Amino acid sequence: TRQVAQDDNHVRLLVASKFATDVVAYVATPLPADLQRDERIRVHACATAPSMPTACPRILAYAVKAAAMLVALTQSLLRVLLAKSPPIDVVIVQVPPSIPTLLM
Repeated sequence: TRQVAQDDNHVRLLVASKFATDVVAYVATPLPADLQRDERIRVHACATAPSMPTACPRILAYAVKAAAMLVALTQSLLRVLLAKSPPIDVVIVQVPPSIPTLLM
């Protein structure tokens, strides 16, 4: 199965509704070819997840990696939100429910 499949549906619905759509996501799995060709879709790559430090306890390594990911993802999203012209009207965020990303 493809991890991006559910995200494809959101993009398809937005484009079908005539919205210009900016996607900020990991790009390890590219969008399907038909979406890549659509001029209303712009894909912005998120920074990749850093590797886990190995010279410290696992819980500390996880905390360090989570903090690094938070900084990298926030930077990726802000880069798009602040640089976008015309300004973005709506932001849709899709994260697993176990990750409290929107608390920041």
